[in-house]
Amino acid sequence: MKPLPSIALAGLLVLPLTGSTEDIPWSREYGWVEFGGAVIPDLDARLGVTGGTSTVHSDLELELSPGFSVNGGLGERLSDWLAVEIQGGFLYHNVDEVNAADGSFRSLDASLMQVPVFFNFVFELPLRSRFTPYAGVGAGAMINWLDIDDQIAAGDSVVVSVDGSSTEVNFAYQAFAGGRLRMGDQGVLEITYRFMGCSSPNWSLKAEDTGDSIANLKADDIFVHALTVGFIVEF
Repeated sequence: MKPLPSIALAGLLVLPLTGSTEDIPWSREYGWVEFGGAVIPDLDARLGVTGGTSTVHSDLELELSPGFSVNGGLGERLSDWLAVEIQGGFLYHNVDEVNAADGSFRSLDASLMQVPVFFNFVFELPLRSRFTPYAGVGAGAMINWLDIDDQIAAGDSVVVSVDGSSTEVNFAYQAFAGGRLRMGDQGVLEITYRFMGCSSPNWSLKAEDTGDSIANLKADDIFVHALTVGFIVEF
């Protein structure tokens, strides 16, 4: 038989998750914000440098450091299990290294910034407790902003000095899942895993000395894994 203090302690720990929510008013509209980390797997890309009448191509692999993710949005519950949302955000990553097809690599002074805009469908499991599992999907666009101030080699003999930024807007999608814990009448804490993807951007690179477009960098589809914590405020 378990000691009475142990049973009481277990009850206190479980109570916040199992307490009834019948006395908490249900709100249709809500806003939310979340912060966390994000990881982009190594990104394959193809560099094309134009010189004279020919273009030299080189296959590259970009290694990006773990970055951060900030997202927020507005939502409306259509029922006790379905909601729709509009989401915006910002993600930032440094480019650590660029690897060439011949196995050589070097550091690169570059960064990738992303601005996602999604329309989401959110599915909540309407448990009679303060804890609610949820999942969702979304589609929209991703603004991919690449900033480079360095030299990039294409082939064995072509080296270009690049200084500037290039922006591409690409189709994007996401899937996410997590849990929400109600803290009061209008406040909810949440933890979320997001998988985001966007179609391959094709950045135009400009020469450092003249500002003319001298190369393009076409990447494969970009995939982002993000883990965030957030807070929801119901109106």
